[in-house]
Amino acid sequence: MEYEDKYHYLQESEQYSFYRIPKALFENDRYRDISTDSKLLYGLMLDRMDLSIKNSWVDEKGRVYIFFTVKGIMDILKCSNRKVAKILSELDTEKGVGLIKRVRQGQGNPDRIYVMKFIQNHHFKKCKIVISANEEKSLQEMKKGHTNHTNINQTDKNDTESIIKHTFGEQKNVLLTDDEYRKLRIQFPNDYKERIENLSDYLAATGKRYKSHYATIRMWNRMDQKKNNRPAAAKKNYTGAGNESI
Repeated sequence: MEYEDKYHYLQESEQYSFYRIPKALFENDRYRDISTDSKLLYGLMLDRMDLSIKNSWVDEKGRVYIFFTVKGIMDILKCSNRKVAKILSELDTEKGVGLIKRVRQGQGNPDRIYVMKFIQNHHFKKCKIVISANEEKSLQEMKKGHTNHTNINQTDKNDTESIIKHTFGEQKNVLLTDDEYRKLRIQFPNDYKERIENLSDYLAATGKRYKSHYATIRMWNRMDQKKNNRPAAAKKNYTGAGNESI
């Protein structure tokens, strides 16, 4: 007998938590041949950066790092010490594809692990610079730049374009790059989600548009600081200021 409650209905699938593994690890020529275990571990390490942000595990240069012991990896992947060593070497900047960088902390202490960005080339850097300008103009310039560099394969272009903006908020109308979202989490660790939701509701209610949603959230915070003479975590008062455009 088949039970109906085994099926998913409407939005029920959203109740789960997921580990995210970048598509680039399967499609980009640089990472395609590394083992599936290495790709899975990289996804687990990306997820661990949430814990790092909560614990303020940031070095003197503002770079986020994680702790993930060999034993911890063995437990979650159900594999041997030797297998873990092989996976880490495959991901390492010294012996592998450069997705992680391990820094020794002395005997008896776990390595400090920097989870590196998976797109690191001159093409991405050029696109990153253009993003800060007017969005429509940016896309045109990026496309022009793509055609001028025929040595960049289609996979790289798709990967770069896919990380430009993602939608956030209940109304799915707040646009942020991965880097902008990461910075918000670092700057406002206790209420970054609330700030995004407030902007999402405000945009939906007023129909207003902004050139940069990231800059708008930061500007609202600065306005609150001036008004209340409080530190960075000041209570918000959303009045529509920011990079407004018609």
